[in-house]
Amino acid sequence: MLAVDCDSHCIPKGMLSTLESIGGLGGYYKVVRQGEEMALTLPTGGVRPVFQGDYDFTLRSSILKDAEIDFQLLLCEQGYGGCPYVPFNTNVKLCELYNDAVSKIQKESSNYIGCAEVPPQNPEAAIKELKRAVNDLDLKAVRTYGNWAGKNIEADEWWPFFEVVEELGIPIVLHSNGYAGFPRPNPYLPLADRWEYTGQTSVLVGLTVEAMAMITGLILKGVFKEFPGLKFVILESGVSWAPFLAHRLDHALNWTKRARTTSTFLRYADQPRISTPPSEYLKRHFWFTLDDVKEVEAELLIRDLGMAERLLIQTDYPHIEGSLDMVRWVQNMNVSESDKERVIGKNAAELFKVN
Repeated sequence: MLAVDCDSHCIPKGMLSTLESIGGLGGYYKVVRQGEEMALTLPTGGVRPVFQGDYDFTLRSSILKDAEIDFQLLLCEQGYGGCPYVPFNTNVKLCELYNDAVSKIQKESSNYIGCAEVPPQNPEAAIKELKRAVNDLDLKAVRTYGNWAGKNIEADEWWPFFEVVEELGIPIVLHSNGYAGFPRPNPYLPLADRWEYTGQTSVLVGLTVEAMAMITGLILKGVFKEFPGLKFVILESGVSWAPFLAHRLDHALNWTKRARTTSTFLRYADQPRISTPPSEYLKRHFWFTLDDVKEVEAELLIRDLGMAERLLIQTDYPHIEGSLDMVRWVQNMNVSESDKERVIGKNAAELFKVN
């Protein structure tokens, strides 16, 4: 049974060696060493550790074999790619460095799938780097952080970017950045001021809030009405909340329609951008990862709510909040063999065009 891990992180050796040789970028991203340990300085003034699993692909390949995983989607380690709080010029260079390095890994090993980073402050620059990453480097997806450096994901000026993504036929992967250097949260993460004092684990809630806000904005703004070929993959945010959100959005749209018929004042409010039920857009355009072997609703989602074609697995390697037991967990579920096959790898293989 084909298995595809849809969320892992890395800092390729090529990127690390370049950053070390040039002494960092824009005054940031200098390599700091303490014994055998490494870290990189960040624009926020903090540092972020570099784990052995980030750059040691011999170790990674051994771990993947033990976890019964055939393919792994590679995303730039949190804080080192096109993060929304990184200065624009530095961001452009970081994205280029990472995309070049991960493309080389993808070419050297058929087990890895490269995901492009683009600068989130400027749509023209993002489009330019995206075209290079896909057309020249053959990367298979592009990452977003759920917003464009604080601007809503559905912002009008980013619609040309969506148009290019649709033309290229690749999925957009949502993976918010939780931390801008421990213990400080990403300032653009929803409710970041709350995560500042409630501890590191609360940031995982912020990732889910970001995902819900992004889905809501894209659907209600009418992005999918304009770009029906767009596909989004939601990482590290769970999935049990997705049916609730679908119902809530349908309810909200129906309430708006009813309200406009009962009040003279409400008749002059903005017309809804869509007439199709939001739940239909959610079913057509979004895929979600199972990221926790204790997500008790997973079997219900697969068996009773028919979400097998929209679910994927992830390990979040080398982060400690992930799990390398995802394949074995799904294999032991009380669901059909065909559903297991889809969740473990078939859905992802179709999305990222691997076999």
